[in-house]
Amino acid sequence: MIQVAASEGAVFTVHGAQIAAQETEPAAAAGQDRQEQLGVWQDVLKTIETSVDTPTKAGTFVTAFKRACIDQADAYPFLDPFAAEFEYRDGQVRYDGQAAGAELNQGLSRCLALCVRALTGQPGTRDLPARLSLAIGGLKKRHGARLADYGLTEALPDVFGP
Repeated sequence: MIQVAASEGAVFTVHGAQIAAQETEPAAAAGQDRQEQLGVWQDVLKTIETSVDTPTKAGTFVTAFKRACIDQADAYPFLDPFAAEFEYRDGQVRYDGQAAGAELNQGLSRCLALCVRALTGQPGTRDLPARLSLAIGGLKKRHGARLADYGLTEALPDVFGP
């Protein structure tokens, strides 16, 4: 085929291959950003889970968080546990959905706010916002401005505020 093309004067172009290589780099960067985003959320959820479950019992946070996800599933379908796109279990976040980073942040921030508010009125967690404010210090050091970028300072100002 190459001999025929050379004898006929055909020209090959690799323009398409260059475009494919350029498209791969942003996709890889987006994947890395998503992994970093999920890592921050995992750290946030795990820290809050520990703060909630320590004075109560194991599973208290996860149960309340799942309820909040169900409440927000109409606005954020990826949070619907039956869709199985997002899951937090055993201190690990798993996300297989396609929602944009900002939408994921907004949905999770709202769920977390609902969860904390629901738990605050229960026995053993009445002082939850104050207890969380102390526990969040480490998160602020590790993740800094990302907490505000993800909407946590707006959703839970008494916990994530300055």
